[in-house]
Amino acid sequence: MKWIDPIVEDVHTTRENIRKACGYNLDRVCEMLRESQRAHNSMIVTRAKFPGRHGQR
Repeated sequence: MKWIDPIVEDVHTTRENIRKACGYNLDRVCEMLRESQRAHNSMIVTRAKFPGRHGQR
């Protein structure tokens, strides 16, 4: 019996709904995402700077 992760299923469903709303047109999907990004201009994720990591010694 295959285990189904509800979070992964939600991501898949959301992705399909977005694609369907844009008529499965990648250019329209990208434009919709850009518009959404402009409407929510706050930064959600920040990258912390850690001294000594990734060649920054």
